[in-house]
Amino acid sequence: MAEIAGLVVSVAALAALFHNTVKGFEFVQLGRTFGTNFQTSQLTLKNAQIHL
Repeated sequence: MAEIAGLVVSVAALAALFHNTVKGFEFVQLGRTFGTNFQTSQLTLKNAQIHL
């Protein structure tokens, strides 16, 4: 019975590790595009300000 509990805990830990890895990858992707997205948003705001 202890072996089954250990297996369940191991699977849960592996699932959590996979989830955290995916979240980390999403942050890396966000960091890669942050500069471009920021510049685009800044230009959009300046354009809207000019139109006002």
